[in-house]
Amino acid sequence: PTNVTGTLSYYARRSVNGCLGPISEITVTVKDGPNDFVANDLSACQGDADNPAINTSLVNPEAGVAYVFKQGATVTSGNTQPSTASTGVTTYTVTATKNGCEVGPKSFDYTINEKPEDPSIDDVEGCSGDAYEIEWSTSAPNGTELNWSMTGNGSVTGEVASGSATWAGSSQDVNFGTITNATG
Repeated sequence: PTNVTGTLSYYARRSVNGCLGPISEITVTVKDGPNDFVANDLSACQGDADNPAINTSLVNPEAGVAYVFKQGATVTSGNTQPSTASTGVTTYTVTATKNGCEVGPKSFDYTINEKPEDPSIDDVEGCSGDAYEIEWSTSAPNGTELNWSMTGNGSVTGEVASGSATWAGSSQDVNFGTITNATG
């Protein structure tokens, strides 16, 4: 029997040449085990202190179920926050146990990604009414994204106050815009 819980009894007996033997009872106990589950991959940035614990890989964990996490053969606490000191990928497995029944193991990867360097952009000075450009030229890995925002106590016209750019190649210029009529 599947998808049922409880105790079931089966009865069996042998028959040889028309003669029936005694009846034997077979008891089958079906326990309520854990439901199937999903363990998603996780990632953090190198040097981050607030990286997610490995148990956050579970999607909708079931109450009353024990989840056992392992790295290789070593059992690891689900509250473990892997070290972010160096980059790389660590594979974990997780098994769900309830009433002596198991589901799993399921594997997931925990990736520590390289933290990019701070952007190095030269300050720009100018007089009110001047037009000038802020540019950042750099070489970055494909797919690197630069985000910017503007703050200050002056007024600026013609400026893109915030935005982002994504590298499609090995080197490119990012123009933050032309600032005109700056005051303040």
